[in-house]
Amino acid sequence: MYILQEGREPAIAYILSFHFAARRAALQINEHAELARLEKFSKSDLEGFDTRRNEAEKVLGRKIEKDKDGEWPAINLKHRDFAAIEKRVDMDHWRPRYKWASQHTHADLKPVGNLLGMSESEKAVNLVGASNSGFADPFMMTAISLAQITSTYLSVTPNLDRVVHSSVLLKLSDEMSEIAMKSQNKKNA
Repeated sequence: MYILQEGREPAIAYILSFHFAARRAALQINEHAELARLEKFSKSDLEGFDTRRNEAEKVLGRKIEKDKDGEWPAINLKHRDFAAIEKRVDMDHWRPRYKWASQHTHADLKPVGNLLGMSESEKAVNLVGASNSGFADPFMMTAISLAQITSTYLSVTPNLDRVVHSSVLLKLSDEMSEIAMKSQNKKNA
């Protein structure tokens, strides 16, 4: 969605960032190859990484020094963080739900009662294993993501049928949200 609105520039920058990351990874492998029992890259391999990185730097017009600099917002000079990108494509209203749903994968402290899988619990317990609690949010996010990805794919070579299919998919993803909420509320009743 973002690339459709912004054009090729951010996509090219993202693709070029790979050459910086690949070179850093090759150097890191060589540094730890013996202990990690990995085969080192040869001098000619490293020269190839350098050549591709230098060509990418010329096209991009700057270096990408650290791994974090290669993440999407840092590469993209117009919208410097994910929140700005979300706002640009009118998806910023989903940020609180995504943050809540992904909090298990980030290393900051989370009180037991604040986990998505505990959203319907009346008292704090340790969640062990899978839970159907809070299932509606991930279900809705999945439906929306699939609709967006498919619509983006269909818009690469647009025609009337593909535009209609995209509209239908996006409408269905909205309906999935209602279905998920009804299903969750029925289970809790």
